[in-house]
Amino acid sequence: MESLAAQTYRDFETIVVDNASSDTSVDYLRDHWPHVHVIALGQNTGFPGAVDTGIHASAAEYVVLLNNDTKAKPDWLEHLVTAMDAHTEFSFASSKLLRYDTPELIDSAGHTYDLWIGASFNIGEEEPATHFSEPSWIFGACAAASIYRRSLFEDIGDYDAEFFFTHEDVEFDLRANVAGHRCMLVPDAIVYHKRGASYDVDVRIHLLGVRNRIWAAGKTLPPLALALWVAGKALRVVWWIPARLIGFTPGRRVAMQGGGTRKVGAWKDVRIRDAVGAAVEAFRTLPRKRRETRSVRRLNTRQFLRVLRATDPTAPLAAGAHQRD
Repeated sequence: MESLAAQTYRDFETIVVDNASSDTSVDYLRDHWPHVHVIALGQNTGFPGAVDTGIHASAAEYVVLLNNDTKAKPDWLEHLVTAMDAHTEFSFASSKLLRYDTPELIDSAGHTYDLWIGASFNIGEEEPATHFSEPSWIFGACAAASIYRRSLFEDIGDYDAEFFFTHEDVEFDLRANVAGHRCMLVPDAIVYHKRGASYDVDVRIHLLGVRNRIWAAGKTLPPLALALWVAGKALRVVWWIPARLIGFTPGRRVAMQGGGTRKVGAWKDVRIRDAVGAAVEAFRTLPRKRRETRSVRRLNTRQFLRVLRATDPTAPLAAGAHQRD
């Protein structure tokens, strides 16, 4: 809240959606920030449910999302609005998020998407903060700090509240791209993100990830692209299950501050039976989810693959890669 009060761009309203906090968050906001529009929900609707509530409570041309575990630089909002005003060909944009406690490292410079692996990845995660310093056409935005034209929601709909938590922004990225919209990185819009400050990573989170990753791809991808995704995912499952049975926890290693490495994405506490159950439930409900996005799947597989190849966080906008066909 203090970083929002210090913004150089002043023409905005602040809406805080509280997901049934059990502490004094709501009272604190009303006592110390009386100008803020506080919406106190009676139950935890998850991240996308809260986001949708805030979007519908606003009426501005631009909608900006900002997590509660962040601190924005004073010129953050000014850079976002200026970039969107200047580049009308983009429907949404991602800030450049740096680690709150280690700001020399990138937390996320937006999202990329790998169809064969079947997942989205944070651009530049744990790379030096000086990387990805030019505006570029990227696949999607990290919802922790992002800006959207209201017309985008009017065209493709809200965040999917059924996701509750994790991969909801990935699904929105996919839906927007398949509908023909584009996202940009605004690297001068800096936000410091204390990743995971408002949740604990437990088995339930991992199982939501299994379901939501399937939903994200299954409800949005063009038919042939979806077939490629299924093939890649099947091969990874064939590898993961025996590896898990012998005690190996697949994952990737990233460098740790101060030396050494750590493994991420290992899921060492997830039982195979539970993971398979989550996947089965996801595929069972997928036909219904896919019908929800039928009207906005405007790109065929060839066109979608061209988008995947063209989105490049290392290619400055001046190169012309952002121009529409």
